[in-house]
Amino acid sequence: MFKDAADMWRLATVALLLLMCLAGAGMLFGLATSGGSASREVVTRFVLVAASPFVWAGIIGILLANGRNAVVLFGFTLIVFVAFIGAIDFANGRPPYGWVAALLS
Repeated sequence: MFKDAADMWRLATVALLLLMCLAGAGMLFGLATSGGSASREVVTRFVLVAASPFVWAGIIGILLANGRNAVVLFGFTLIVFVAFIGAIDFANGRPPYGWVAALLS
């Protein structure tokens, strides 16, 4: 199925990027459909957080095209994914990773 291990890491990176971009698009859709009453600060936070996965996908696309190490790029993408989850909480006005305590108790 995979020619080498790098193909597997590229696929995992793209899958993680796709997940982040879908979440970002969902945030923008939610903002467009029910954000009419949102303050300017909330709209700004949502747009910045929702745009970040698309910017990161562009950076990763350029780096993959230049032949960078796929394992390292997956690691960086995983770090950005964890940060993106916290940023979603921030955009919604909640403390970042506040839901983790509820999962652990």
